[in-house]
Amino acid sequence: MDKTKYEMKATVETSMALSKTLQAETQMMPMGGAEVAMYLVYGRDMNERRVWVATFLDRDEASAWIQASKKRAYGAAYYAANRKKLRARQAAYNAEHVEERRVRQAAYGLAHREEHRARNAAYRDRHPTEAKVEKHLVDYVKLMGGMCPKFNGPGRRGAPDRIVCLPGHSAYFVELKRPKLGRLDSHQVRYHNDLRASGQRVWVLWSKEDVDAFIAEVTLT
Repeated sequence: MDKTKYEMKATVETSMALSKTLQAETQMMPMGGAEVAMYLVYGRDMNERRVWVATFLDRDEASAWIQASKKRAYGAAYYAANRKKLRARQAAYNAEHVEERRVRQAAYGLAHREEHRARNAAYRDRHPTEAKVEKHLVDYVKLMGGMCPKFNGPGRRGAPDRIVCLPGHSAYFVELKRPKLGRLDSHQVRYHNDLRASGQRVWVLWSKEDVDAFIAEVTLT
């Protein structure tokens, strides 16, 4: 038989029982059509009433659980009785070693400065901001001899960020978003749908790679 914990616990009863009174008792109980030896943990509450706490299939597991419960109760009681002394000791230790910790942290920062800079730079490359994606688009369009002005829709929210005008091509409305973290709001979706319904082409670009793919596609058509 699988001797895993027989999951029967009463949270209310556990909170009522005093940890120092916990003890396991063996009882034969029906399980799966047979009588199985189980180990029931009982304790006493503040009024000396006997309360059931938990049931286990394994004696060693029951004993270990009781010991752990008593240790937790002892630790909580010790801290409650010595709270001021323990806090004062911790404060004295912190005050004594504050300069040592500052020197250690400064030394660690100096030793790992380049590593942190490289890691942050790599993260920024993988997760560029919307402004960087937009700058990449503007620089790319200017490099091709086009224009990429800001587009503002007076009196209505949700207008695309830029209008892309390339030599020999019609205008494209482009919305730029930050990779992974960016999202389209409902008013932006409605504005884009209205532009598409009027025959305009609207693109939503989420990364520098999307910008490169957009330029490649519109210049080849």
